[in-house]
Amino acid sequence: MLIYLGTFAASVGIAAYGEHLRTKKNNEKGFYLCLALAVLVMAVLAGLRDPSIGTDSVVYEEWVADAKQQDGLLACIRQRHKTEPLFMTLVYLAAHVFGDVHWLYFMVDLLACGLFMIGLVQYKEYVSVPYGWLAYICLHYGDTYNAERQSVALGVAFLAFSFAWKKKYHWAFLLLAVSCLFHNATLISFGALLIYILLQHFDTGGSKVAWRYFRSTLPSSARLWSGWP
Repeated sequence: MLIYLGTFAASVGIAAYGEHLRTKKNNEKGFYLCLALAVLVMAVLAGLRDPSIGTDSVVYEEWVADAKQQDGLLACIRQRHKTEPLFMTLVYLAAHVFGDVHWLYFMVDLLACGLFMIGLVQYKEYVSVPYGWLAYICLHYGDTYNAERQSVALGVAFLAFSFAWKKKYHWAFLLLAVSCLFHNATLISFGALLIYILLQHFDTGGSKVAWRYFRSTLPSSARLWSGWP
């Protein structure tokens, strides 16, 4: 437990230093470099963990072992045709390029955490990036061990809604389509996006409250959709 708490503190501290560079030193490059390092720290921690840590970890250890027996990516995808193809691409890379399941753990967290951070940065003028990052790793980092496919998909969905917030709706729909190729639980996000767009045309206090409530329940709804408790 101390390893995780220490890594959380280091990652948030790096993000906080990056925020300091941006707001006090006007150093945008240093800001983004620190955020990338904050994400990398968490991904390395995930990659180094034992397969016994996390409910999904042992399952994907078997998947990587099976993927090593396949001749190519398409064969790997066909082998588990009920699993979304982009996640099976990660399994294939772990099996044939890196040869170890720990690289799958690393890639999953690099994507899940990295996509969330990219989405969070879109709001940097309105929220504290370090506090947002702290909230994410405290509330959802554990999910990347126990619901790996869903975590990557939700990371893409979070990024999609940051584009919707900027009214770049075509990019939002495209990213949500990509998220479904990691896990189809994010299909419900299309409904959320349509509701959000409609509410922009009926901008009232009541509609904003309704949207905030719906948005807050979205991660739980995705878990229910996917069958993950």
